[in-house]
This record gives sequence, C-alpha cells and structure tokens, in this order.
Amino acid sequence: MHPTLRARRRALSALAALLVMAATGSASAQQVAQQGARADSARFHLLTLDPGHFHASLVQKFMYPGVDSVVHVYSAGGDDLDQHLARIKSFNTREDQPTHWVEKIHTSPDYLERMIADRAGNVVVIAGNNARKTEYIVRSIDAGLNVLADKPMVRTPADLVKLRQAFKTAAQKHVLLYDIMTERNEVTTALQRALSMQPALFGTLVKGTTENPAITPTSQPMASGPIRSKGAPKRISIDLWLHLSLDALWVLNGVVFIVLLFVTGQWLRIVPTSWDVFPNAVSTAIQYLSLNWPTENGWVSYNALQLLSYFVVVFIAAPLAILTGIRMSPAWSVRWKRASAVYPIELARALHYPTMLFFVLFVIVHVTLVLATGAIRNLNHMYAANDGDSWLGFWFFVGSIVLTAAAWVLARPLFLRPVAGLTGKLSR
Repeated sequence: MHPTLRARRRALSALAALLVMAATGSASAQQVAQQGARADSARFHLLTLDPGHFHASLVQKFMYPGVDSVVHVYSAGGDDLDQHLARIKSFNTREDQPTHWVEKIHTSPDYLERMIADRAGNVVVIAGNNARKTEYIVRSIDAGLNVLADKPMVRTPADLVKLRQAFKTAAQKHVLLYDIMTERNEVTTALQRALSMQPALFGTLVKGTTENPAITPTSQPMASGPIRSKGAPKRISIDLWLHLSLDALWVLNGVVFIVLLFVTGQWLRIVPTSWDVFPNAVSTAIQYLSLNWPTENGWVSYNALQLLSYFVVVFIAAPLAILTGIRMSPAWSVRWKRASAVYPIELARALHYPTMLFFVLFVIVHVTLVLATGAIRNLNHMYAANDGDSWLGFWFFVGSIVLTAAAWVLARPLFLRPVAGLTGKLSR
C-alpha cells in the first residue's frame, strides 16, 4: 500500500477509536475532548445521515482534534431529526465539558442523493433506519465516503451479500467502513465475554438442529394496529399495541360519559358556577386534613373540593392526556411538519408524564376517601346507582378488582397475540 494511503487509513482508524472511546465515556476520550477541534485544520468532516437512534448523537458526545465542528445532517425531517438535534443541543449546553457542534440541516425527500451530490464531508455517521441501513452504507462507500455505522448493518441474507461487497469496495477505494457499537469495549461486557469462555462456570454450547434449535428467540412479538392510516401500517411492539388499545377504549368511554353528562344535565354537578367554590374548597380540604369529614351527601350534591377535582379530571386532565398522547403516538405523521413545529413532541412529553402522575395521585386519594368516609354507601353510589346501605355496590367493587387483577395477569404476549391479531398483522 502507498505510504500516503497507509497514513490515511491509520488516521481514520484513530478517529473511529476516538469515537468509540467517547461513546463509552472513557477518561482518555474526555482528555482528548478537552483539546477541542478547530475547523480550519480539520481533516475529518462529519455527515449524519437520517439519524433515528441515539447512537448517531453519541458520536458527538465530545469534540475531537482534527474533526470539524460543523456537521451536515441529511434527513427527511420529523421527530427523529428533532430528537437528534435536541441531544446535540444538550451536549453543547451542558456545564461539564460542553461541546460546540454546529449542525447544518438539509431536509428533503431525496436526502441520500443530496448528501452524495453535496459531498460536504468525508465521514458518514449512519444510525437509525435499519430498513435502509445496508443501502445507506453501500451508496456511501460507492461514493468514496468513510462510514461509521451502528448495528445492525444487515437485516436479510441479501443485505449480507451487499455488505460483504461494500467492505471489498471500501478496501479498493481506501476508505473506512467501521462498526461504531461501543458496548463490547465496556469493561463489564469484556468480563462477561471472558467468563462465558469458562466451561466450569458457563458450561458448553449445545449444537442444535433444525427440529431442536439450541437457541430459541424470546423477543416480544410486533403488531401493526389498531391505528389505521392511508400510508403503510406502523410496526409497533405488543406492549405499545396494548397501551394504544386501552387508550382507545378509555377515550371511547370518556366520549360516552361526556355525552350522557350533558344530555342528562348532570354536568351542573361538576362545573363551578360561582367563585365561592374556591374558598369553600379550601375549607373542605382543611376538614379532610383534620379527619373531620364534610357532611354533604354525595348522592345529592358534591362538596366544593369534590366539584373542583372532578371538573379538573373531566375537562382539563383527560383532554390534556388525549392531546399529548396523540402527539406522541405512531399516528402522528412525519409529514405534518408545520404542526410538529407548532406542537413539538418535547412539549407533549413534558405535559404527558405530569398528567399521568396527577391521575395516579387522584385515584389513590379518591379511593382512600371513598373507603374512609362511608364505604358501603359510597360504593352503592358508584356501582349500584342507589343511596342505600345494601352490600350490592361493595360486591360489584370486589368483582371489578378481581377482573382488573385477572386482566393484569393475562396482559402478556401469550394471551395478547390472538387479540392483537384481530387488529393487524403480527410478526416477530
């Protein structure tokens, strides 16, 4: 090999090693990071292609000598890009060893072709879109660009053939194709690997057959649905499918409740009509805290604190949970760029979690007070639709607890798969 080419490959290998050390947070990488990077003397110019995984941002966890601080990002846009840029921003604004990356964003439907045509850098970072990962690698190598990619580089046997050819092409073009997965370099992983080589401790591997394989996959099944859209169905985990399905039932229940609330005129029981409700609510709260229970009969009317609580749950917390949940769900299209800019996913996350905590706190306090302030009568109000002292409401309550516990036990892939299969296609 020509001395110049050999030196170039050594430099690229050193860059890859620095990126690996940075992502693992090693002390040597942090020391190198402190030296910074000057764009005017940079030998390496990073390109980030379609970032869809945090591995892409970890490459920029620190600054590196010889690496340009300007990074060109090519993407179709959407939440993945927004989250990538947010992570880079967090590196730039942290107190301890802040970075100073400058992201140049290029969004277009043909972002791959545009990256190759622009040639704004010489090292491509590929982490995210596994379906096109091999294509990205092959096109970048064919264009004479160095590639730093995360796993998996291939998904199918056909991809493996293409990847092998990409490595040959990289050698011919004297560019680097490097796997930047870093966990294998972490000390605990190295120890696990060493221990697994000890037969007395780990045992020996069994050679399986087609009929009796030595390794059986236990990954969670994937489902598409229950959300329907004009485009291709979203591929989601069975856990997310369960979450979205229960959300849909919850929303349907809420719609029915709201309709009945206004049709029957019962909305007057939970909507404040006077400012007096606020001082009265404070007085009621003091009564509860002193364990001197209010004397109002909930069958006839709610006290001020109950009225405000139910109003917040029905007309504020519930709609907020729905609106933030929709923004975070797979149903939100990446094509809605203007809506995404007005309503960023970070805002939805910041509101969704506290709303969930509010519901948890409300349920705990509400159930506790139902049981502590006349359980039999209160449960009849809620379950039996009467103001009597029978045990009917209590047994309905017990039955609902048993059903909830049973549903919790059955909420696992073995039982969920047949149900999920009714709403979409399942795959491993």
